[in-house]
Amino acid sequence: FLSWLPFFWGAVFAGVLSHLVSVAVLPYALRGLVGFLSGFLGDYALRHKLVGKRILRGTAQSISMLGAASLLLTLLLSIDPKSGQYQAVAIISAAMSLNAFAAAGSSVNHFDLAPRFAGFLYGMGNSVSLIPGIVGVPLTGWMLEVSGWQWEGVFALAACHYVIGLGVFLLFSSYSPICI
Repeated sequence: FLSWLPFFWGAVFAGVLSHLVSVAVLPYALRGLVGFLSGFLGDYALRHKLVGKRILRGTAQSISMLGAASLLLTLLLSIDPKSGQYQAVAIISAAMSLNAFAAAGSSVNHFDLAPRFAGFLYGMGNSVSLIPGIVGVPLTGWMLEVSGWQWEGVFALAACHYVIGLGVFLLFSSYSPICI
């Protein structure tokens, strides 16, 4: 849904460009800041043995994906974006910020599994993760077209994607080095 976010802002702010420019950057800026902070805090917690890898990675990924999913559902169920534009900005910014907790979760899990080949594993994982993006962008466009540019289905699908992704991560992820 992120590829379509500029269209959402355009619909929410009804073409008032002065508002659109200032709010369009906010979710991405906050996501970058929270990603940096969560990665730093995760490293700090591991270095000082405040928590183990399993707890840290699972908690960070849960905050990332359940946080984003719950906020998207909040937007879907309780806010009319046309009358609550700034509430919509706040909720999407918070969802993207929480999603950045993956910087201490799945994003660095490659280093836990195979430190010598972490870059290769990260590249493979990101290549596979392109599939939802390749499918999701036209699917989102189709959903918007057939629904008359209603965003509820888009946000619901994104929330489901987060929840299913978290389930897969928690079920199949490992935190112990593997022999390669």
